[in-house]
Amino acid sequence: ILPIPSLAMIPSPGLDLASSSSLTPRPIYAADRAFQAIQSPCRRSHAGYNQSTDGVACALHGERPKCSPPPQLVGEIRDRETAEVAIQAALTGHLVFSTLHTNDSAGAISRMVNLGVEPYLVASAVVSVVAQRLVRLICPNCKKPYEPTDGQLKELNCEDRSELKEGMLYLGEGCESCLGRGLYDRTAIYEIFSIDEHARNEIIERVSASVMKQNAVSRGLSTLRMDGARKVCEGLTTIEEVFRVTQLDVF
Repeated sequence: ILPIPSLAMIPSPGLDLASSSSLTPRPIYAADRAFQAIQSPCRRSHAGYNQSTDGVACALHGERPKCSPPPQLVGEIRDRETAEVAIQAALTGHLVFSTLHTNDSAGAISRMVNLGVEPYLVASAVVSVVAQRLVRLICPNCKKPYEPTDGQLKELNCEDRSELKEGMLYLGEGCESCLGRGLYDRTAIYEIFSIDEHARNEIIERVSASVMKQNAVSRGLSTLRMDGARKVCEGLTTIEEVFRVTQLDVF
């Protein structure tokens, strides 16, 4: 559960923030809790949200209740003004969610600093960054097992075949249901970077995103590639599909 004040960022291209509120923990998204969503343009209407196309500064700095201010959803942070207003709103008691266009979770921190926000403000306000990508699932109607090679297991960082579902990997042969593609429907893979005390110190010291990510992995961070590999081992998707949407982890 994210504390208040806080700013949570979701770095994912083309993400409709109001549609992605399911990414937040259940106690944050509840039927009796209102959300203020600020997007321009506002692509879709969603029940349970007070959606606004006003400027971010106007929407966030308007009249605010003295107690329990509603969570704020800022469509995207893409300039210094929006970044500074979102940070200030988080520091004055709002729970703020927003999106950024970056390659991974640690890149969101560097992006905020590059936009002109002081590192100590980023370290104080940001509590979590969630990177996500969508991968296509193997069609259940033409799903077939095959025995992976040692090279494929190495690519998945899989040391033991017992980690695989029934000791096999899977692919879709293609059928009428999936129009011959072998893939049907989609699921998300995630990289959740929680900003702990170590990360805050690194932000203030302006440590590079790559080093910050490497240190986070040593503390338990699961990267996009790792989460994707886990879904391959579970028989949900293919190696090629995960490699298509993720970068190689170089540590």
